Amino acid sequence: MPAPAVAAPAFSVSLSAVSPSAWLPARRPEVADDPPTFEQLGQLSALVAYEAALPASDRPSLLRFGEVRDHAWISVDGMPVGTLSRTLHEDALLVPPGRRLRVLVEEQGRVNYASRLGEPKGLIGEATLDGEPLRGWTATPIDVAAAGALVADWDESDDGVRGMAGPFAWRGSFSLDRPADLFLDTAAWGRGYALVNGFVLGRYRRSGPKRTLYVPAPVLRRWSNSLVVIELDHVTDPVARFASRPELGPREE
Repeated sequence: MPAPAVAAPAFSVSLSAVSPSAWLPARRPEVADDPPTFEQLGQLSALVAYEAALPASDRPSLLRFGEVRDHAWISVDGMPVGTLSRTLHEDALLVPPGRRLRVLVEEQGRVNYASRLGEPKGLIGEATLDGEPLRGWTATPIDVAAAGALVADWDESDDGVRGMAGPFAWRGSFSLDRPADLFLDTAAWGRGYALVNGFVLGRYRRSGPKRTLYVPAPVLRRWSNSLVVIELDHVTDPVARFASRPELGPREE
């Protein structure tokens, strides 16, 4: 029989914010009348930032998409406005007057059965504002792994990014006497991605069910290790905590 697992090292790491200008955009934006899908962009990672100019107005307008696949964060002139979720069947919201609309879309995985096999991701169909087509979109694919590498190598921090529209990047470093399996506690964060030494650990989200990400010992180094968190929502506590054991959520519903 295998030996019983021992408790993993438990410790905390302070995180500092990195300005989006240091690591976004990861690629040159594509320009189109209507927002292109992930497939049209050849995007294999999970994020695309869409932008369009808003017509002059002195009142809120109803923004509507054919469908959002799968989750979108809406901002106007850099300030958050709201979110749209495919899971909640949301496709429209009111946006305030402004000059520049930004829609950050995350695809949340692929379906491998029936009519949804091979379905496109991103903003699907025509975008309208108060019933009128909204044209002239740019679409910037964001590679999570490449963005994480840029964040880890950046030599400045910027605590002034809080309160603006995401995604946000946080980074920290920690030392180990020897590599060992770790469990990164994500309970204090919103939703996003975590990387250690450039290795993508996976996605996390506050809704769970799991509360930790597994950090395999082979991706760690003796002494210095880097941690990068790409947060799409918000971090309530800019500290990374490593737990002694995994928390995978309830065993029963």
